[in-house]
Amino acid sequence: MIPVIQAVIPVRGGSERVKNKNLRPFAGSNLLAIKIEQLLQVKELDAVFVSSEDPAMLELAKELGAIPVKRDPYYATSSVPMSEVYAYMAGQMSSDHVLLTHVTNPLAGAEVYRRCIEAYRNGLERYDSLTTVADVKDFLYQDGKPLNFDPANKPRSQDLPDILKLTHVVSIAPREMVTRTKEWFGPQVQFVKLDASESFDIDTPLDLEIAELLYQRRAGV
Repeated sequence: MIPVIQAVIPVRGGSERVKNKNLRPFAGSNLLAIKIEQLLQVKELDAVFVSSEDPAMLELAKELGAIPVKRDPYYATSSVPMSEVYAYMAGQMSSDHVLLTHVTNPLAGAEVYRRCIEAYRNGLERYDSLTTVADVKDFLYQDGKPLNFDPANKPRSQDLPDILKLTHVVSIAPREMVTRTKEWFGPQVQFVKLDASESFDIDTPLDLEIAELLYQRRAGV
């Protein structure tokens, strides 16, 4: 049986590092609208939810065809552990399998979600969940000591050890697992590697400028 998957986009008012990033103008639209429209193109999804305490974001979700889900303000604060937020959001959904994604990855379009959903479906007998990762090809230090290279025999960056980082672009798991463990992936997680542009995350005002330029270039704007 093909698993029914619903997606959820968590957004909240009062973003700290990039002011009003979810609704501020971005490439003739805004980050929330772009992500909703990308997900609505994915026919493999049963529904797209937007979880927020912000009335403007919930109204935009409704206008665009997503399902607005009002979030208790407690779960939109900076002090609440994200594990509690994950379990709360999954508990508001109704499908057996759930997909978490974020507006801060506008360069991850519909094809990324289709690819991840296909991998999740094909791996259900071997894995308990799926999440996206990307290569880390940087020279890393901790406490003044190199972590992943020998300074006396310094390699090229592309020859550094294969280390992966979580990107949080897409995570898919059984809803029951998320509500029970408060995590969006488990010990038998399947990693799906994304390239640098698909993984690009908006965390600072500079990231926002770069993402907008790249998005406009791709869209031919």
